[in-house]
Amino acid sequence: MGHKLPKYVHKLDSPLRKKWQDVDKFIMVLKPFEGMIYVDIGVGTGYFSIPVAERFKGTKIIGLDKSKEMLDYFLSRVKEKGLNKIFAAVCPESSIPISDDYADRINIANVLHELSGPISLLKEAKRILKGGGRLILIDWKAIETEKGPPLHIRIEEEKAKQLLKEASFRIIKLHNIYPYHYVIESSKE
Repeated sequence: MGHKLPKYVHKLDSPLRKKWQDVDKFIMVLKPFEGMIYVDIGVGTGYFSIPVAERFKGTKIIGLDKSKEMLDYFLSRVKEKGLNKIFAAVCPESSIPISDDYADRINIANVLHELSGPISLLKEAKRILKGGGRLILIDWKAIETEKGPPLHIRIEEEKAKQLLKEASFRIIKLHNIYPYHYVIESSKE
């Protein structure tokens, strides 16, 4: 792991991103509620978490990332915006530092294609998700696009659904809200 932010960090918060990955559409899928506990695995800059925190002040948010530098950047943005009830922790793929049955909602966005062991992370997500909670998985469609990761590392939507099922998730709904990404809503079986 490097000691500085990735070169592409400016793209993660670019206003242009809203055109192809609008947070408002994500929030409609997330169905947040006051007092909920929301875990963002691969929080990055807080692209999804910060708007949730701004709109739902009673929400407790835990941002997890494998990069301490990204978490520091995320927390600096949180502080700059005067938000509270937001916590962050470094998180390896195979072990999430959160208690069982803790989260009402979990978001894993634009991360699946980067994982060396996606099943272990998904099983950990299942462990920390409350009964009745929801996991929202967002990742790049396996199609040629002018932006995003190389096509050869993207995971097809069918494979993502299979991985979720292997980790004992039940697919609830596929949300066709983004041109370059699939969005899969699931719960514990």
